[in-house]
Amino acid sequence: MGRFQNTGQPDWDWWSKLWPTPGETLRELGLESGESVAEVGCGSGYFALPAARIVEPKPVYAVDLDETLLAELDRIAGRQAIENVVPITVTPGT
Repeated sequence: MGRFQNTGQPDWDWWSKLWPTPGETLRELGLESGESVAEVGCGSGYFALPAARIVEPKPVYAVDLDETLLAELDRIAGRQAIENVVPITVTPGT
């Protein structure tokens, strides 16, 4: 099986129309300070980054197939001084 190509994930403007306040959405779902969390299919971090702010200093495991999106997540986290996001690249079939 060949590698997956970019999934064509929508950009943040698209996501913000569905969930304009991702941090508030996560809190409403019960995410609290001091909890570890994993986001599978995290893309470039629309939910992973707000989750990291909520649970800090606990880790947010950001899991995705697309290394390009994870690299973007890592860059954004660095710019925002978020240090508890752990990007994890997965390979289909493993």
